[in-house]
Amino acid sequence: MASTVPRGYPSAIEVARTQDFEVRVHMTRVGRATIKLCGELDVCSADLFEAVLNHHMASGRRHIRLDMSGVTFVDCAGLGAIVRAHNTIVAARGRLDLIRVGPRTARLLQITELDATMHVEPMTEPTPLATSF
Repeated sequence: MASTVPRGYPSAIEVARTQDFEVRVHMTRVGRATIKLCGELDVCSADLFEAVLNHHMASGRRHIRLDMSGVTFVDCAGLGAIVRAHNTIVAARGRLDLIRVGPRTARLLQITELDATMHVEPMTEPTPLATSF
């Protein structure tokens, strides 16, 4: 994993990527991180996602926000990786928040009823500007 700033800084950012997928981690405080996923979370990228998550769990992070705004597709391998991440973090008395979840991914979580067991925050639609005449 490439690091853009030295380790130990309170807002360090780390990036890991494959050809079609990127995981960008922003550490905000000790024990917390926001992981932004970009691209297709599928059989080709699920291992990278899990490796990054496991690294942060081993580093003591127990509250992880998973920013899904850049996810364009999730298959069963990607969904399985999210479920394993959730179960691992909950078993360690932590919390996984799925934030900025797009409509397609939100629908997948709803169909599988995972939205009932995970904290899922849908992406908010931008409000149209009011026009005055």
